[in-house]
Amino acid sequence: WQDHKWNPNTNLSVVPRNPVYPTSYTVRYQGQDQNIMDTLQRLNVLGDYTKQSNTHDNVPVYKTEGSEMNLFRLSTGNWVISYNVKNSERQLYQESNDSPTPVQNKPWKLTVTKDEIVVGGFSVTPIITDEERNPKMLKDVGELEAGDSTPILIVAIIVGVLTTTTVVAISAFCLKKRFCRKEEQPKIDENWYYGDDYDDNDNDNAIVDDNDYYGSI
Repeated sequence: WQDHKWNPNTNLSVVPRNPVYPTSYTVRYQGQDQNIMDTLQRLNVLGDYTKQSNTHDNVPVYKTEGSEMNLFRLSTGNWVISYNVKNSERQLYQESNDSPTPVQNKPWKLTVTKDEIVVGGFSVTPIITDEERNPKMLKDVGELEAGDSTPILIVAIIVGVLTTTTVVAISAFCLKKRFCRKEEQPKIDENWYYGDDYDDNDNDNAIVDDNDYYGSI
């Protein structure tokens, strides 16, 4: 923003700190120039590029199947398509300004001709798989690597703690009920017939009412 208007600046870029690299890219040409199409087909540039185990400039290298073409980023910050990863030779390149992935809205230039040609209709598009579109936050039990027992150990510890807590709570509840409960004792009124006190020999815990209202006979 300058002089009350937006001005383009190709030196400015927004780069993620921890980029996620797609597993593959599709390189296509949808332009109308048949000479460019013939050149791209002769170079075996078009097709799918799959991520390799090696890196260049700390960024994964992508390679086509059945071809020696590589898609990678140079130390200059430009993405290139080239036969050789070890040198700066390039058949196509993009001024990517250190972007961790090819920039979708910037053109690619063809360098095998006498003069560099901006290839309109040329695209390098990431292939998004279902797993990349909906990543799993946790591994399934069946996908655990051999020897990776950490998740199982954590679950076992949690179950053990919950079980111990439940047992202690139940035990405390039972003890409280046992010592705090007052046993109700039957009270026997011996003045059924207004006579002598009645002795209940069958119940040692009985409370005997000796208050004969009418006195003893």
